Amino acid sequence: MSVGGSPTEFFEDAISLGAFRAVQNGISVVLSAGNEGPTPYSVSNFAPWMLTVGPSTIDREFTGYVELGYKKNLKGASLAVTAFPSLKSYPLIKAADANAINVSCADTVEKGQVAALAGAVGMILANDEQSGDEIIADPHVLPATHISFIDAQYVYAYINSTIRAPGVSIIAAYSEDNSMLPYVLDSGTSMSCPHVAGIVGLLKRIHPDWSPGAMRSSIMTTARTRDVSKKPILDSSNANASTPFAYGAGHVHPDGAMDPGLVYDLNTTDYLNFLCSRGYNQTTINRFNENHPCPQSYNLTDFNYPSITVPDLDENTVVTRTVTNVGPPGTYRVRVKAPAGVLVLVEPSLLTFGQVGEKKTYKVFLKPKFHDRPMDYTFGHLTWSDGIHIVRSPIVAKHKIGS
Repeated sequence: MSVGGSPTEFFEDAISLGAFRAVQNGISVVLSAGNEGPTPYSVSNFAPWMLTVGPSTIDREFTGYVELGYKKNLKGASLAVTAFPSLKSYPLIKAADANAINVSCADTVEKGQVAALAGAVGMILANDEQSGDEIIADPHVLPATHISFIDAQYVYAYINSTIRAPGVSIIAAYSEDNSMLPYVLDSGTSMSCPHVAGIVGLLKRIHPDWSPGAMRSSIMTTARTRDVSKKPILDSSNANASTPFAYGAGHVHPDGAMDPGLVYDLNTTDYLNFLCSRGYNQTTINRFNENHPCPQSYNLTDFNYPSITVPDLDENTVVTRTVTNVGPPGTYRVRVKAPAGVLVLVEPSLLTFGQVGEKKTYKVFLKPKFHDRPMDYTFGHLTWSDGIHIVRSPIVAKHKIGS
């Protein structure tokens, strides 16, 4: 579902409550993470019983180039189906200097309409600093190219000179409405969420006995953190290597999710204990389930999620996880890439399974280093592999201030 709003407490959020009831009845719930960010607290639908999906690019580009008069080529994104003559140049002005009525346009297509009405033959859509390097190919009423913030600085420095902006064509399915263009291309979590919902549907068909927690685990632990060229996934806001705060578990890999080897399962009792650990009283717990007394003690680090997060690491911390075998018999060996400034030890380092459904528990010991402690969050990962399956979990840690 592509719905959501500002982050709020789970017991006040109708979507969280409704999703909990669905999961309680064995129904997986896939929701959009929203399109805000990349600032903290900008993700929607983050309850642990949900499968929350963010957008990522694919191995396909819709490219358009802006050529400045001194032969500087800027690569952008475009859906223009026509190209300007290669030997003809056009004057370039800022939008504020255009001969147009005073209007305020929030939508990029509206900006193109205003530019066309003012006599423009093309448009360069330039990112501001906050938008960074994230460029999107949108359909416009005139040839248009979307460029990054860095490239925009070349354009501003060159303003009032000449430009040539060829583009590429695209054929896509669309509904027969009164759209001004014969194709549609959209972006955001509303586009990524249906992909994962479809994968969940396939998993349910192949593994009808899997719980929503097992399905979420299979998708998360088999996700990829490198692109098709084997390079790290980049953050579109700054073009730097991404972290789990940007890509979560990674880019979904449907084939891997169908045969994950091991899963981290969770049930409604685990979710209710999670809420208890957040300090929810019995009144708020009753909004989810009226027959669940909170345990006397519950360590949130033992919540069997397919990732590990320790936000206030100031002493030895022990994390417990349980994996369930959903593949053939085999022995899994652990590999760890520790977050910077953290010592990580996993016991046992080998897990042997003889049958489907067999469970094994392991412990992760995290200890802060005395020297070279980063002030911000640091990232690593833990991977179990039998030589065929790769079961990967992100590790996120931050040293406690003053420790």
